[in-house]
Amino acid sequence: VGSANIIPPSRSSLNLSAQTPPLPGQPRPEAAEPVAQHHDSAAPEPEPEPVLDGLMRRRVATLMAAQFLLSCGYGCIAPVLPALAVQLGVGSTSAGALLSFPAISRLLLNMPAGRMADDPKIGRRPLMVGGCTVMTVACAGSYCTESIEVLLATRLLFGAGSAFAAAGTAAYIADISHIIPAYRARLMGVQTTAVNLGWVVGPPIAGYVATTYHSPYLGFALVCGTAAACTGLLATVPPMPAVAASGDTETQKKPTGFASTIRLLQDPGQQGVLALTVGIWTGISAELSVVMQHASNVWGMSPTTLGMLLSCGSVFGMLGGPVGGWLADRYGRRAVLIPAVGAASLATAGLTLAP
Repeated sequence: VGSANIIPPSRSSLNLSAQTPPLPGQPRPEAAEPVAQHHDSAAPEPEPEPVLDGLMRRRVATLMAAQFLLSCGYGCIAPVLPALAVQLGVGSTSAGALLSFPAISRLLLNMPAGRMADDPKIGRRPLMVGGCTVMTVACAGSYCTESIEVLLATRLLFGAGSAFAAAGTAAYIADISHIIPAYRARLMGVQTTAVNLGWVVGPPIAGYVATTYHSPYLGFALVCGTAAACTGLLATVPPMPAVAASGDTETQKKPTGFASTIRLLQDPGQQGVLALTVGIWTGISAELSVVMQHASNVWGMSPTTLGMLLSCGSVFGMLGGPVGGWLADRYGRRAVLIPAVGAASLATAGLTLAP
């Protein structure tokens, strides 16, 4: 993703501690040792992992903080939706639409936003900052209206902003993982932890505020605040260094636009990842809509209790992220992915047993 903004890892930028190999014809320091010692080794000496310099640490920390703030904002909406539906006098269908309308914008804009992130004239940071700004404006509009039609329109605008912000941040994180591939799975684990931590913190706060002040609209005010904070944070992120233009014919022959998208979709590995992503997010959306409405209407849960329910589940996701990243680095992606998805499927099916 975004090869125009990726530089190959260099020994100076990553502070590698690898030793310089001897010149041709020069004897190696270990030449005096018995040759059998080397033949008996079970595996070659592992290469030292790159050390993250200060600039790279700042990039990672800023992006992870932004992921936390964004998920805090997303988590503030779900626990207040049932009370908002009651206040607006609409049914579960409209409440579900309030939750799903941002996804419609993302469905339409995710691919164009991804191409914009790869465009060297636009790049990652303008999308991240601009997308969060649009989200801030949209949430301010949601807070200031009591019309279901206007509210749905502002939710569509929120989804558009999140599509651009997500494209920019995802591409930026991919750039980082290409520069430090040894940390790729752990970086994804930390990202998962930041996202789940946002869901641990956001829903209980939004639920408590909505219950205390008897206004579910305050959930939108909280999202507006997190989006504004994220805008300021991402505006300070150091840009990724660009690669100087070269005459590399292979790079120039790479397809662009829809041709690259079709080529990507033809890859079996990408097809599997896309199918898994569709399944996961379809399940999460249905669960948030159905379980929240059922818990409020049948079990009589308040926004505070709904927020705690979401937070409780996210605690385990937060703990599982780094563990999954470490296991994926050690045992491989597939060995971790299949049992994890199976466990998630069984747990979701277990919801049908709740009295």
